[in-house]
Amino acid sequence: MRHGVALALALATATCVRAADAQDAGAADGGVPAVSASAERSTVDALASTLAAQVANALGAASLGEARGDVRVETCVVLSAAPRADALAAALTGPTLSALRADVRFQSVDAVAIDASDAADESDAPARAAARRGYEALLRIVLETRGNHLVVRGALWRTSRGGWRALFRAAPARVGSPFVRARLDAELRLYVGALPQVTEDTVVARALALPGRGYVALAAADLDGDGRSELVLAHSDSVEVVRLGSSARGRLQLESVASQTFAATLPRASSRPRRTIATAAADGNGVLLRTSELAAPTRAQLVDGRLVLSASLAPCGQNLYPLGDACALAVPGHDHFSARLGALGAGAPRDQAQRRSGPLTLAGFYARVARKLRRADGSVLDVEAVVTPAGRLAVRVGARPGGAVAYGTALALADLEDDGIAELLASGPGLSGEGDRLALLRVRESAQVLAVWQSDVLAGDIWIAASADLDDDGLEELLAVEEPARGSTEPARLWIVQ
Repeated sequence: MRHGVALALALATATCVRAADAQDAGAADGGVPAVSASAERSTVDALASTLAAQVANALGAASLGEARGDVRVETCVVLSAAPRADALAAALTGPTLSALRADVRFQSVDAVAIDASDAADESDAPARAAARRGYEALLRIVLETRGNHLVVRGALWRTSRGGWRALFRAAPARVGSPFVRARLDAELRLYVGALPQVTEDTVVARALALPGRGYVALAAADLDGDGRSELVLAHSDSVEVVRLGSSARGRLQLESVASQTFAATLPRASSRPRRTIATAAADGNGVLLRTSELAAPTRAQLVDGRLVLSASLAPCGQNLYPLGDACALAVPGHDHFSARLGALGAGAPRDQAQRRSGPLTLAGFYARVARKLRRADGSVLDVEAVVTPAGRLAVRVGARPGGAVAYGTALALADLEDDGIAELLASGPGLSGEGDRLALLRVRESAQVLAVWQSDVLAGDIWIAASADLDDDGLEELLAVEEPARGSTEPARLWIVQ
């Protein structure tokens, strides 16, 4: 029998039964349950380093004794149809294995393959079996997809002291539950397989009734920390929060969560444009919004189920409108924004337009979207688009400009297939009251804009759009609000396009 500490590894492409979701929701040791990539670090690196940190923290907190011993790690890969499952498993577990091999407490790392029935056992029986083999700890890692998420979960067991005592007194204790997930972006899709591109024949567009009408901005954020996004809709004088739900018959519907009027204590604008304009942008667990009725941005968040609206000068100052990555300046007397964008951050001069929006030369814009899209090689690509008062859609992909004509005031951007290629949702160029259309466009890396789908003529007007993952399936949806036609008593409708 071998004495000391042991943790065991099995890289096996197998069908492993999933553990109870309740265990997964039980928080990740030493890290955050969900990661997102940044320009400096790829998605695979973010997942792998977070997993390694969780395992290291759990080992640091566990009482494993001072004896030097062997390490046993078992890994089950539930990616049977993935073209590069083994490569993904190696990339995600590599930093953890390297850290274990470099740990002076461990003499070696043993790798063993486990079958589906072994991986499905969530009891302490595997840890007891490891104890009988002389191991004092067992680490299991499972890789799987859930919807459009990649999940890496595991269990770290202290089995007991090794040797003959374990035959009689093995007392395993679970000392860690590593858990991390990420959306299957273009980088991860390279390993697990691509989604089919959305085409005119496969577009799904549905309309759901909203609680009211007269909306001027919308954005989505997880306001209550339950892992699902709420939709924040601003009126000129109030804010509503809704959530995607379903009826007793299973049909999708929007459920009202909360509403609140702007307090009289919030500073009011001294002058207003001819049409109320507004912006809204997710900000952590809240949404920053500003309407032309207010003199400063407002932060909307849920506190104990109650919608709270509070003045917030960060990050755009008093006279600018938050866009997420920049700040917009309204053109006095008009219902659009200047081509110049303000800088973000407390160190930037407040209320001053600092740089020109990428695709623009002289014109201002009705709406602007900008994203960093993850590509298959792990790099990111800057995509920016605006729609101008002249109806021109201008785009920039990296340093390449492009565009199209005959579009309206609403604009949203998403990567519907997680292939690193942007899709845009835009409204039509017609006058208010003449009906409207929705158009789904694809923006190639060359900045060429291709028409994918166009809706039938809608009776109402579309002024605003956004993107979000409202159903928490890991896939984004494109959203637009259709205001009812003049004379109609119907509420506005939320269009969901995917």
